[in-house]
Amino acid sequence: MKIRQLYAYELRPAAALVMETYSRMEQPYVANPKEIEDFKRYADEDHLWVESCKNKLFLFGAFDDNDQMCAVGAIDAAGAVTLLYAGLNFQHRGLEAEVLREMEEFATVGRSIAREEIKIPEKWMQYTATAGAPEQSSVTGQQTAPGQQSSVTGQQTAPGQSSVTGQQPTPEPQAYRNQNTGYGQDYGQQQYQNTGYGQGYGQQQNQNMGYGQSYGQQSYQNTGYGQGYGESYGQQTAPPKKSRALLWVVLAIIGCAVLLVTVPAFILFHAVNRTVQDTLTWNESSAEAYRDGADGSYTEDDTEVEDTGEEREVLELADSLGKDFFVTQDDIYVADQLSYTVTAQHIEVPNQRKDGFEEYDVSYPVITYADGRDATGVNEILRNAACAQFDTMYPEPQEEYLYLDEDYPYLACYVDYEITYMSDEILCVAFQDHYFNGSMWGEFCDLRTRVINLATAERYEVEDVLRSDDTFAEAYYEKICEKSDSFNDAPAFTARMAGQTMDGEILDGRYYSNYVLCKNDIYVNLTYHYYDEGLIMHGWDSTQWTMEELEPYRTDSDLWEKYLK
Repeated sequence: MKIRQLYAYELRPAAALVMETYSRMEQPYVANPKEIEDFKRYADEDHLWVESCKNKLFLFGAFDDNDQMCAVGAIDAAGAVTLLYAGLNFQHRGLEAEVLREMEEFATVGRSIAREEIKIPEKWMQYTATAGAPEQSSVTGQQTAPGQQSSVTGQQTAPGQSSVTGQQPTPEPQAYRNQNTGYGQDYGQQQYQNTGYGQGYGQQQNQNMGYGQSYGQQSYQNTGYGQGYGESYGQQTAPPKKSRALLWVVLAIIGCAVLLVTVPAFILFHAVNRTVQDTLTWNESSAEAYRDGADGSYTEDDTEVEDTGEEREVLELADSLGKDFFVTQDDIYVADQLSYTVTAQHIEVPNQRKDGFEEYDVSYPVITYADGRDATGVNEILRNAACAQFDTMYPEPQEEYLYLDEDYPYLACYVDYEITYMSDEILCVAFQDHYFNGSMWGEFCDLRTRVINLATAERYEVEDVLRSDDTFAEAYYEKICEKSDSFNDAPAFTARMAGQTMDGEILDGRYYSNYVLCKNDIYVNLTYHYYDEGLIMHGWDSTQWTMEELEPYRTDSDLWEKYLK
């Protein structure tokens, strides 16, 4: 059994393992739907990757002798364990305890976090008892019965307890020494290779992430798979015999109850169904407008990529506004009675290479005017924003923009979008582009935004609407450092450089800024590829501004008149 930190390309199977186990083992016992949604958003592959790039989250995995991923754990920069799950086929083998031990070793030795400062949610405290025990092969060892732990005594403990008595002393640090890091170097040597996220272990101290902290403080009493089966099914007794007359009475009562439930439900279903059909016309009208062939295929006007074999589909209404990755639904503004409709366009190219890897999954919005007005210019802006990186890779890789690995070229592009502001005059869309530019180590995540004047099909750039001086540059830089603590230890990026990006400059091909309009506030965003003194960071951060804060820096652009209506 090998326990090591995950590489970037392993995040997808890791996220899948976590979600599969959570859906089966925990979700049925969580009553709060928002809690479930928050967890799924937190465990999403894209979120895990972005947090890893920022040195805010570190993921570990357990692998068997065939290099199959068996368990996954995550610990954040503050020492809070946020994920700890074994695959469904690897339950009750002590893998969670082994992964937890490795993460504790990493936190204490690699990041100098005191052991008492490591925060472990109550639901995973049961694994701390075995975490300090002598390491054993949990895959080949004897499997315990459901509901039992592989502890020293072999006796079952109550949920949330770490041992039979709940008072087992904390093992000495040397009991946690890493035996197989997968890097060929001891944590204590402070010499780390690039893990795929581009950062070493002991370089930064970051604040706990938003949901990772709140989730880490929750506990679940999951008895369904650990204890519930033995108690609910293994100990059932046969029901006493009832008289036939009593049986008919019971059946009659049940029949009446079924009628009382199904009749109102039938009426409610038809009422809701009619409402949903009326709402979906927003999407269906757009779909019909782009249907141009007898085979029912969809096109993209003049912006379509021709003869590429890409699969396309028109998504449902809920997806036409895009994936919720930037702001919440409460922050999105959609005007009433718009003169256009929105359709989500989807490009998917599955991997078919034998000598490497090549896969694309790109989404972007397409608008259609009800009165037939030409929307080609607007749609071209949207398509080009989503496909900026995709077009350098497909259908033919443009080597001047890429860094192709000669032995194993790795090309991939995954683009999501979110519409944050929609009126008859302005459309604002944010695009998140997660891509590999020729190598599995060349992994990036960029944020592009487009704020479009719909009447003229022209873009409002950040330098058109905001005036950057030294005061604004300093305030912007401070907000960036507050949002991402890593920049406090990144001397190669300064307040002056932040101000330069607000002037529309792309510094060193690695830093640029843009902005997003929302219902109440405006977000100014920095995309960065930082390399300096062994510190490597890829990703983007957003800073939130009120209209009052931006008042001194607003230009005379007509955007403000349209936005403030």
